[in-house]
Amino acid sequence: MAPWMPFRTLCLQQAIAARTMLARRGINSVLHLGVRDPTDTALETHAWLDVGGLNVTGYPIDPALIEVGHFV
Repeated sequence: MAPWMPFRTLCLQQAIAARTMLARRGINSVLHLGVRDPTDTALETHAWLDVGGLNVTGYPIDPALIEVGHFV
């Protein structure tokens, strides 16, 4: 999906790759998606992944990010 996004998405690529690798090993994870101030002119997005409260990818998270969705 990342190649078709109108912006660079390295964090999304890393989170999806890590989620796939964990799933192959039977480990459940949560993929989070967030944006920073959607009223601003530039759209800033971020994706991060955690497993049972352990940080996997995309950390540390900017406190200005607003989580808009997650996939369990």
